[in-house]
Amino acid sequence: MDEERRQLLIEIEKILSRVYNQFSATMHGGYPEEGRFFNYPVRFIKKDGVVRKFKGISDYVREPMSLLDDEELLSGHYALGANEMPIYKNIERVLVYLESEFEMTRKEKKEKSK
Repeated sequence: MDEERRQLLIEIEKILSRVYNQFSATMHGGYPEEGRFFNYPVRFIKKDGVVRKFKGISDYVREPMSLLDDEELLSGHYALGANEMPIYKNIERVLVYLESEFEMTRKEKKEKSK
């Protein structure tokens, strides 16, 4: 998988992981609307079987996802009680569907003229 595809998967997952909890408070004890949103933790299964959980942007910075190989990245899932949602595989399926059914392709990056 090329780097652009990896970054696209990661960025889409960051958008889709956004959840709302009306009962959560901010660090300061208040309940402003934006403080009730957070990113649902995504878990990855590494080659050695260890499950790595990313809770938010600080986790992405601390251990960049570039350290995950393609198989590990596609193992990204949400733990939902006794169930799991394979979010990265699902995003990949959506992208493949859009590419095949609607002939959607990536825009070629235009070189900036100097």
